[in-house]
Amino acid sequence: MNIVLKRGLTKERPLSGMSAVGVRMVKDADALIKKYNQQTVAFAIFFNYPIVDLNTIYDKILNNTYISDDGVRVESTLFFSSDGIYPTAFGQSIIVNEVIKALNTYYKMDIPLINTREYL
Repeated sequence: MNIVLKRGLTKERPLSGMSAVGVRMVKDADALIKKYNQQTVAFAIFFNYPIVDLNTIYDKILNNTYISDDGVRVESTLFFSSDGIYPTAFGQSIIVNEVIKALNTYYKMDIPLINTREYL
């Protein structure tokens, strides 16, 4: 069977984002992410590890409600690279600061935060 002939797999016949397959895949992915996050939290609690909730941070960034510790309103266009998946250097500095805050809180440490403005 020639996969190129399948509907939706060429530039001339793209698969609609709202097709039954697309919607189902998104719902399945959301359910898997929630399940994975629950398992990760349970694991961290069981082994007494600190938790950094990147899913909530990403949600805030996607809704333009996240403000960095040095006062930058983080928009998704600043956080994500052009592929829309991977964080830019600025986005990575946001994640690093969240990890540092979790370590400082959990282990009573005093690691200084990164100045995220330097990565804009």
